[in-house]
Amino acid sequence: MATSTTRIFADGVYKIADNGTVSGIDVITVPLDNGGLGFTVNTPQLVKKDRGTLDHVRSGEQEPLDWTLEGDHKGFYGPTGTANASTRVYEAMFGESSASDWVSDEPNSDVHAFIQDLTKTDPGDASTETATIVRSFTEQFEFAEGAEEDTFSASGRAMVVKPTIT
Repeated sequence: MATSTTRIFADGVYKIADNGTVSGIDVITVPLDNGGLGFTVNTPQLVKKDRGTLDHVRSGEQEPLDWTLEGDHKGFYGPTGTANASTRVYEAMFGESSASDWVSDEPNSDVHAFIQDLTKTDPGDASTETATIVRSFTEQFEFAEGAEEDTFSASGRAMVVKPTIT
């Protein structure tokens, strides 16, 4: 038996970074419209019985966090005038091409891992909330060019049990 909690952080500023911080050198910032960052916290539980009668529930083994990202955006590269101006989001997620020298956020892995964070601002009172998921890796990435905006979606897992929400 397992429980899961899913949450979506919609419409905000998405950042992807290497093994450092989202305010470090190797960072891409993408303003997202009509999309967001979702995550599912997986909480396995084991039901124990005493001679066939339900007795108690114990926590199971840790499971990686599942995440999804989708959105509409204009421009698919890093910020103009920065070292990452020619880095595409998928390159940063997979550590390829212009992001091949980015340092993986997961040293004990054969695949490139990264830090991702999405900050949303409440239009009513201008308060912000940020979801940060470290040690993330991508399992699927899709991109489509549109007449006015491009869209992309990605999904993967992270070697953590839950994100940091601030």
